[in-house]
Amino acid sequence: MPNALIYKGRLPKWFWVMADLLLVLLLGVIDYKTGDYSLIIYYMIPVVLGSWFTGAGFGIAVAVISGLVRFCADYATYTDFSFVNYLNVAQDALFLLIIAVITANLRKRLEGDKAGSPDRKEK
Repeated sequence: MPNALIYKGRLPKWFWVMADLLLVLLLGVIDYKTGDYSLIIYYMIPVVLGSWFTGAGFGIAVAVISGLVRFCADYATYTDFSFVNYLNVAQDALFLLIIAVITANLRKRLEGDKAGSPDRKEK
């Protein structure tokens, strides 16, 4: 079963960069077309993938780009964009930033645990 898992070294970083950016663009179009429905949970997918496979820097960049795309989609669908709408978009962007940092730290800690701990034999 371990052969079926996608690990960091199998696909190049440029693949993850392009896949994440295309996914954010696709989500932005869907977000614009659906209107008032919140798709923030789907924006987490490219943020987590970017943080996990390319690192914290790119994960944060994807989170910022996702926040901007979400803002543009919301701004284009609302006729009256009030302070509450700005606050909602800022809250969503902050949420995505937190997810990016948590995912990158989790990956770093898991890699550190694998490198630092000796193989344990089962009893």
